[in-house]
Amino acid sequence: MRRCKTQYWLPSLVNHCNIRYHMILYLCSDIAEIYLFLV
Repeated sequence: MRRCKTQYWLPSLVNHCNIRYHMILYLCSDIAEIYLFLV
């Protein structure tokens, strides 16, 4: 029973972290593109 609950909330936690990671990644890539465009 405990294992099922863990498997239920764990993917959502990972998903939340992935969204934040991708947002940071996209932001950094946008800054890099602007920087390369200016240089």
